[in-house]
Amino acid sequence: MEGLGGFPCGHQVALYHGPKRCTDVSSLQQADVVLTTYSVLENEYRKYMMARKVTCQYCSKRFYPDRLKPGQASL
Repeated sequence: MEGLGGFPCGHQVALYHGPKRCTDVSSLQQADVVLTTYSVLENEYRKYMMARKVTCQYCSKRFYPDRLKPGQASL
């Protein structure tokens, strides 16, 4: 995490972006403001909030669990 340091008003600002962004939650929690991009925010949301895909044992394709029904032929 890159820190921008303190502003004259005393707020701590952290940058959270790029492929090597910090994953240390405690350092992000210490910042008053965390700057990021919509792209990073969307990526993090998808990674942690959306269902993970599972692999079909018959065709090896990946599906969301609600779309993978046993005995359903893939076209």
